[in-house]
Amino acid sequence: MAISIQDGAHEMVKFITAKNHTDNDMNYTDFRANHTVHGVCTLYSLGASKERIEEYYNIYKKRLEPLRTPKFKIDDSNWEKNKMDRTAYAELLPYFEEQVKTFGVEKCFEKFIPRLLPGFVSIIFHPLIQIGFGVEYNFPEVVAEGLAYACTYYNKIGEIINQLPPDDGKPSVDPLDLFKEIHSMALKPPQHRSPKFPVDGMLDYHTDVLIRLTSKWKLNDVKSNQDILDKLAELTRAIIIVTFGSHRRRALDFFLIHSVTSLHSIRVLLPKLSLQDQKRILQISLVGFFGNMWLQGMPDIDPNKIMTYGGPIDTISWDSIIKEAIACNDEHVPKIIRCLLVIRDEIPDSVISHEMIQRSALMTTDFIKTLDHWELQGIGFPIPT
Repeated sequence: MAISIQDGAHEMVKFITAKNHTDNDMNYTDFRANHTVHGVCTLYSLGASKERIEEYYNIYKKRLEPLRTPKFKIDDSNWEKNKMDRTAYAELLPYFEEQVKTFGVEKCFEKFIPRLLPGFVSIIFHPLIQIGFGVEYNFPEVVAEGLAYACTYYNKIGEIINQLPPDDGKPSVDPLDLFKEIHSMALKPPQHRSPKFPVDGMLDYHTDVLIRLTSKWKLNDVKSNQDILDKLAELTRAIIIVTFGSHRRRALDFFLIHSVTSLHSIRVLLPKLSLQDQKRILQISLVGFFGNMWLQGMPDIDPNKIMTYGGPIDTISWDSIIKEAIACNDEHVPKIIRCLLVIRDEIPDSVISHEMIQRSALMTTDFIKTLDHWELQGIGFPIPT
């Protein structure tokens, strides 16, 4: 299977990315994230034509809301005072634009990532995903968007990594076993089954559980880039099994799937981070997935639901899956398929079954045609009668 980049596609992506940056807000309809960059960049990487990329944007942009004019100036003295102010994106964006333009992405990471990283779990990892696309496709303005987004939607749940106890000397526990452990607990459920209910609501009830479980996944012995990638592979396998192994009624959970796509952005960002921040971003991803499992009703974990989906593996074609993803008008599907392709290429079959990845990809293109096909009310909760 070879993916060919189409003539004129790159220029179209650059044009749309620049237009989206100047014209559109990062949110629309209250809490939904602007996926323009995710969509056009992923379609480009999957081999979509210039015409298909333009068609996608012309359909998608109808949802978006205009970026308003800033009402006040942000600078070094007050940017952090506006952290968690969800109305301040238009003010923060010019500040981060200037920072990235003046100092470059890596220097900005040194300055801002240590202070913003704990909040990357916010709004189902969209700030992290946005920054990852900016770095991967070399769009500094998209990195600025992601930093501004991370600031406005900063979420405190990631700060529990600063409360982890010293290493107790016990062996590390695989993330999949930790997900099974939290699933088995009779935890007080969230008060609301609403897409707007933030994941940091778990701090009101279960901070001790989050700290205890997160500390069981040991990163103290991680010393090299390969060690980090091995830990990322562990986490990836566990998140894929829970996300795709919990499907029901031909639907996947909308919130859990964002942890899958955020894994690719983590892979992209790791070389730009210090070893300490590499460890922290993995821990934050783990914490965020615990929180999303809780919010989505502690879904069942059944890898057999993946491995028994579809026909014989030799009848499942990656080329057909990619073609379906390119044609799909749901903005998440192409991104998921590309993420799964990268996982297949980067993580050995001995660590995560490539057949499982392929069946998960087929499941995605089979189930999801529009936004209405996602499970939005918690795939672990009882089916409403």
